[in-house]
Amino acid sequence: MRELVRFNGRHIRRWRLAEYLLYDPRAPFDGTGRCAVGGHFADRGHRQEAAAGILGLIDIDVAEASPINAGNAVALDQARLDQYYSAVRDLERQLELAQEWERKPKPTTTAPAPTDISENKKLIDKIRLMLDVARLGFESDSTRVVSLFVNTFSVVADLPGVKDETHSITHHGGRKEALDQLFIIESAQFKVLSEFLTGLNAIKEGGEPLLNRTMVLYGAPMGNAASHDNKNLPMLFVGGGFKHAGHLSFDNKKNYPLPNLYLSMLQRMGLPIDKFATSTGTMRGLDFA
Repeated sequence: MRELVRFNGRHIRRWRLAEYLLYDPRAPFDGTGRCAVGGHFADRGHRQEAAAGILGLIDIDVAEASPINAGNAVALDQARLDQYYSAVRDLERQLELAQEWERKPKPTTTAPAPTDISENKKLIDKIRLMLDVARLGFESDSTRVVSLFVNTFSVVADLPGVKDETHSITHHGGRKEALDQLFIIESAQFKVLSEFLTGLNAIKEGGEPLLNRTMVLYGAPMGNAASHDNKNLPMLFVGGGFKHAGHLSFDNKKNYPLPNLYLSMLQRMGLPIDKFATSTGTMRGLDFA
């Protein structure tokens, strides 16, 4: 949940906006063959009602502030009021857009609701299942953003040749036995990722592959997990209508800012920004198609 808190001098007013966290791959399906990654269809009515209520509260707050605005407010107070009005209108527009999104008709899918996998050792099957749900979400236009965290703690992957817990062998210390097992696990992960990308590429939207309209970023938070080194992160970036240049390698000692890639992605999404975190510009060697 996101919670917006406003204090107006007499009371605290709380506005709650829901985020949708998906732990069970069956959750987006409402039993009618429809996929709603943004939440069950019944939930949408509640969110529309909540958004309407928040818009009503905004109108009340603006009305309460108007007498102050009409009075003899000092310059500093007036500046704060102007800032407040601007923030209120931005929020109002976001809520209106959210309501439009909720009301937008969504395509149906013939895909059956998936069966959850409870065994942690089925690591690769779990990843495949969640990527299938993500693909259905994009295909049905139920969502525009999916974030997937792969948890390998206390997991011994059910793969031939693997006998040790996945997270512990990432701290391999150069041991061949651990590296051999990591190769098996990560090769299986990339096979599943390839299936996901192939699926996106096979779906047509607006006369072109859905992959061309979808940015897929796959990576790790460490360049060398054996030493917890977070420099030189290996990142795979696919799709999104970019001119992909193959392997882009940078100075291992003078690190190239990864936020440059994030900035390129954000601009591709239409955000009018020229800076993100420690970015020094957009990603060098990665241009729009």
